[in-house]
Formats: sequence, C-alpha cells, structure tokens
Amino acid sequence: MKKVLFFTALVSVMLCVSSCGADNSATGAPEDVMSKKDYSKLCITYDDYFNFSEGLCKVRLGSYSEGKFGFVNSKGKLVIPCTLELAGQCHDEMIWFKEGDKYGFINRKGDVIVPATYKNVEDFSEGLAVVTMPTKDAEYSWDKVYGYVNKKGEVAIPIVYDHAQDFHDGLAPVKTNKKYGYLDKKGEFAIPANYDGASEFSEGIAFVEKNNKECAIDTKGEVIFVLPKRMSIRGTFHDGLALVKKYGESWSDKDYYGYINKQGEVVIPCKYDDAEDFENGIAQVEKNDKEFYINTQGEKVEDPE
Repeated sequence: MKKVLFFTALVSVMLCVSSCGADNSATGAPEDVMSKKDYSKLCITYDDYFNFSEGLCKVRLGSYSEGKFGFVNSKGKLVIPCTLELAGQCHDEMIWFKEGDKYGFINRKGDVIVPATYKNVEDFSEGLAVVTMPTKDAEYSWDKVYGYVNKKGEVAIPIVYDHAQDFHDGLAPVKTNKKYGYLDKKGEFAIPANYDGASEFSEGIAFVEKNNKECAIDTKGEVIFVLPKRMSIRGTFHDGLALVKKYGESWSDKDYYGYINKQGEVVIPCKYDDAEDFENGIAQVEKNDKEFYINTQGEKVEDPE
C-alpha cells in the first residue's frame, strides 16, 4: 500500500513539474511554441518579440531605437528583465549582449559570464565563442584581432588571429599570416594554415581554396573532391547537399545554382537563377522570377509554411 501511495505522489510531482516548468528546447515562432493564452499575453505586454531559441524568446519593451531587451520562457514568464541595450538569441546556453560600444555574454539566467569588454563577438558554438579586440595600432574599425572565450569567461584561445570563425565538428577556421588553417579546441593547428580561403565544417566537410582551386576536405585535412572549373561553393553541407554556383562560359552567359552531394556529384542540376541552403529537407529556389521550394530529390514541394 505504501508503494502505491509513493508512486502516486511521485507521479503528482512529475506532473506538477511538467506543467509549471518551461521547455528549454523550445525553438520556433512564439505562436507555435506557446499556448494561445500565453501568446496573447506576450503580444499585449511587449512592443516586440522574436522566435524562440533554446527555450527563450527575446522581447523588447519600448521603442525600436530606445527600447530594452529581455527574455521570456515558453510559459511567458520573464526570466531575464528588459534591461539590455541590445542582445542576441540564446545559443549553446549563452547570450551575447551590448553595453555601450562593447560586447559580452550572459547565461540563460541573466548572469554576466563574460563582461562587456570586447569590440565584437559571435554566438557560442561547441562551448567557445569568437571575440575580437582592436589591434594595438588600430586606425579603422576593421583593424582587429580574433580569439575565443569559454563559458567561464576565460580567454581559451589567444586573441591574435587575423580572422576566425565558429567551431563545428571540433574545428574552427582561422587566418594567420594571410593563410587559413583549422584550430582544435586546445588552440593548436589540427590542419595547417596553407589555404587562401576556408569555410566552417558542416557534416564533417569543409571547403578550402588553394591555387585558385576549391576543394572539399574532411576533418583530417584530406581532400575528398575538387570542384570542377567554373563552379564555386556557395554554402556548407545541409541534409547531405551543398549549394554551388556554376558560371557561364563567357561573361555574357548567365550563372546558375544547383546542389552537390558529399562525393562532389551534381545531384540537383545547376538550373536555378538563385537558391538557398537546405533546411529540414527543403530549400527555396528561384527560376524565371518565380520562387518555390524543392526537396533533396529536386522535386517541387509545397510551401513549408
């Protein structure tokens, strides 16, 4: 009998937690995430709101130019007060914010983890975020150096690089001495800086440029394939496909877009006037001034909205 009572009490507690808590994984438009009641309250209470990211929705109180930002959870509860001059979305449990002309990071509770001391920052990815500082002899806004901070607010990788991008698949592209390579999370070059250009990794593949040739490499730096002449990469891999642009044979010929697979094969022909990366198996394309959607087989599909 005691076991039954204990089980009943446990279920009651679990139901209470479920109904009172907020979903930290909630992503998407507020009207799709929140109940009708909570969404209606959101619309009435705040002057602007944004999509949910990792269970938090950025909101604004006040005018576009002078308003302040905060965050609500999926139940509509204000969990970070509207005191932020400017803020990003929640990524990797962290949110960038602006104070004066400097940037820093808070956590999802609103605690300042990285004080606003940096010239610019990027969203956290895989536990690290790109930050920049002006060079010692900076004259212009683009005179800056790049590095990475961790979620403890520490400089995890020195701020010394000419350019840096996000970590994906455990690696990040950085530029030093006019060449690109890839750092691991210890700040060591896992792939030497031998390239004229480099993209972030996605689905285990990145694109690099060397001697006017673009090729795909794996996380060990091994070449998987080389892009054909008059073809250039225009995105990273999503749903197993990457967007490419095929140039006309002469300056008067049109350029077209299509998609390649991980073997470098054109699986959706370069016939579109414009196109975007795939997302959840769907990509938006344009042809003859008409926009529509295709699936990963290149078939026309209904608008996902």
